[in-house]
Amino acid sequence: MGGLRDQRGHDPLLSTYTGDTAWTPALVQTAYGAELLLAEAYTWDRAVRYHLCHADIEAHLEDFAARRVLLTLMSPQVLERLDAMTSAAASCRCD
Repeated sequence: MGGLRDQRGHDPLLSTYTGDTAWTPALVQTAYGAELLLAEAYTWDRAVRYHLCHADIEAHLEDFAARRVLLTLMSPQVLERLDAMTSAAASCRCD
């Protein structure tokens, strides 16, 4: 899977979402030039089937050329390292 790209007509606001997928070069095509890229960062640097890791997102930030990157679906391992991130992280607790 290469993510989801949503652009309404000629509106410059373009958002993309990686969904549940391992790294694939198709993500660069999907996210290229987006106003907002929502990307999961399930682990810090360990490959897990059908999921992206933070290291994959960081390695391709320039390739995406997205104006903003918002990380989602972060494991406790990733949440412990929020200070080391260059991308914004979304956090929500549902208690």
